Amino acid sequence: MPVAKRSRTPGRQAAVLAFAGLGAILTIIGLFVWLDNERQRGTGPSVWSPAPGEGNIFSPGLASELSEFIDETGPLLFADTAGRDRDVWIQHLGDDPTTGWTAFAVRQADATRECSTTWEPETREFADACSEAVYPADGTGLPAYEITVNGDRLIVDLVPGDEATIDGATDDDSVDE
Repeated sequence: MPVAKRSRTPGRQAAVLAFAGLGAILTIIGLFVWLDNERQRGTGPSVWSPAPGEGNIFSPGLASELSEFIDETGPLLFADTAGRDRDVWIQHLGDDPTTGWTAFAVRQADATRECSTTWEPETREFADACSEAVYPADGTGLPAYEITVNGDRLIVDLVPGDEATIDGATDDDSVDE
């Protein structure tokens, strides 16, 4: 028995296509707005981006959230996702989320990845797997990176500086220019 074909009018087809297209466009716009909001809040993915001059800028997230997390779990280890060999420890010491930050290399400049430091929570120190050297909680003795708080966002400049000290200050900071 033949089945009768339902005829669709060109107007109805156009309306269905228009609504489907509008839905797709609104979904894409909503996704972009959500991603931008997450990026601005610091809950989105951490971003490596070119910095003026010779280095890169890394933003691991919000100081207020990361300071609490580090207080509970210990310093954060970030493997260099930029395809280089710059793994970084982010450490926070103290009660104020706007101060007490250090960022420093996971190992000495001439060491291989096998010689990375590990966090020892019992002693609150970093231990070097190869040389058996021990570094204090603020990373003093390891290559340092400048770290600042801009608003509530942490910003790390991945151009190596001097040895790490609280808030990225170095012994050279006291020199008059």
